[in-house]
Amino acid sequence: MKAALLRYNKFVQALLVGVAVALFAHIGLNIPRAVVEDTVATGLEQVLSGGEVAGESVASATDSPATVEKVIDGDTIIVRDAAGKAVTVRLIGIDTPEVEGLPAGAECYGAEASAAAHSLLPVGATVTLTTDNTQATYDKYNRLLAYVTIADGRDVGEWLIREGYAYEYTYAATYKNQNRYRVAEVNAQAERVGLWDACL
Repeated sequence: MKAALLRYNKFVQALLVGVAVALFAHIGLNIPRAVVEDTVATGLEQVLSGGEVAGESVASATDSPATVEKVIDGDTIIVRDAAGKAVTVRLIGIDTPEVEGLPAGAECYGAEASAAAHSLLPVGATVTLTTDNTQATYDKYNRLLAYVTIADGRDVGEWLIREGYAYEYTYAATYKNQNRYRVAEVNAQAERVGLWDACL
């Protein structure tokens, strides 16, 4: 029975990948097949496991309140934690165009991405930081790796991707919100919003 179910799941996954690839090709999107396969596999696993990917549980994440101190760019901010300590946070799962430190100046749509982050995360705003047990706690620059949620419940990373201010970015390992972020990116590409229009 278990072997039959596994074969059935593989068939469903292959069918979904084929349909997705054909659909993206039809609307003119060149999405790598590997990305489609990974996204479909993750989504199918979530459905079969009741909404959670094996080894990834929302309960295992750590949520903590913080106050926005400064927006450095679209994917990096400085906050004050509950103890009043300044913490630099690198948002998990996104990458925005650079605005500083490049010989040629800001990358395409870097200024717009930074402005969007400033608008969404004004100084003094209360946010929730959520770490992810599939990722390191800190990166090599000692920045806390976390998802950032604002008071109205919006996931900042997902919103920036969906509105065309950021790319989905997987550093080393699959992260908890990867499937949602990839779907947001596909939608942004399809609608040619933000950098998907300005930077092509």
